[in-house]
Amino acid sequence: MSTLYVWGGQDTKLVRTAATNAAEFVDAAYRFEVFEVAGHCLPDDAADRVHPHLSADS
Repeated sequence: MSTLYVWGGQDTKLVRTAATNAAEFVDAAYRFEVFEVAGHCLPDDAADRVHPHLSADS
């Protein structure tokens, strides 16, 4: 199953290295998206940008 990892560029709970290293544990298609102007809670900080990625077609 393909995996999309979305990460907020201002996240103070999870550093970027941890987010990017997650790809090592995925054996399928993997995409990493950074929302620079968002923190840890992406549905609150960037709902308009996160929502389109949640459809089955993305």
